[in-house]
Amino acid sequence: YARPGALPDVEPAPLAEDLLRRDFAVNAMAIVLGGEHRGRLHAAPGALDDLKARRLRVLHDRSFVDDPTRLLRLVRYASRLGFAIEPRTRRLAEEAVRSGALHTVSGPRIGAELRLLAREPDPIAALRCLHALRLDREIHPAFGLRDDELAERAVRLLGGDGRRDRLVLAVAALNVPGDELHETLDTLAFDAQDRDAIVAAATRADDLAAALSGASSPSDIARAVEGAGPELVALAGALGPAPKAEDWLRRLRHVSLEIDGHDLLAAGISEGPAVGRGLRAALAAKLDGSVNGRAAELAEALRAARATE
Repeated sequence: YARPGALPDVEPAPLAEDLLRRDFAVNAMAIVLGGEHRGRLHAAPGALDDLKARRLRVLHDRSFVDDPTRLLRLVRYASRLGFAIEPRTRRLAEEAVRSGALHTVSGPRIGAELRLLAREPDPIAALRCLHALRLDREIHPAFGLRDDELAERAVRLLGGDGRRDRLVLAVAALNVPGDELHETLDTLAFDAQDRDAIVAAATRADDLAAALSGASSPSDIARAVEGAGPELVALAGALGPAPKAEDWLRRLRHVSLEIDGHDLLAAGISEGPAVGRGLRAALAAKLDGSVNGRAAELAEALRAARATE
């Protein structure tokens, strides 16, 4: 490494030396795949012992200084594998965090590791480990998982077609001001769609929770969440109105009309805002159970459209 936090200058090396470049001892193993020595295991000193003991140990004292992104990989592997962090390794990690080692790494590299962390099988455990090592505040002083139960409720509500990685990052960012969160995610090279979904969920969940609490019908729920992504709705529901959020996530958002704007135009409605208002009225009636079938939908849409022409 030319300097702390720089990408490594890689040169060919003997296998034994190359193994010592790995992040942790349990990574520093290789098996010969061919030839007379096929199947022979090569391992760094102590690697097999660490694997048997289910522990993560760095291979040299400057490991986290040379490549501070190893701190984030330490969190990922510990949470995913359930491995313990070896005491000396934990001490070196804590010293690296206190010294600001992560700030020697570019934002995009940190962001890439943070996105991988949020996509772990148990991202809540990963964020918990991030907090235990005080790494979360290196992302932003107010960033970090403070309420495990809130995160767990939100993830349960989200279901299978939402983005759990966006959701858990939004929970961790609840205390970060919106403009600062936007700037931080840009620095970390999040793409615009991910950034906007995380910012929306983190900054609008309280207001949406209040709106959902006041909703008295399925159509009220749909109006409250109009334009909101599933991650925002799940987090809002986790803050209080869980049954209403769940109703939208599981059922209401999948309800659609059998008619469309062409049907209203064919029935004599002029092109313009009346078409949209008619369709919205028909969908609201369908959500509330007062219309059923194509003919009833069209009648309701025409009634509402003509009332506004």
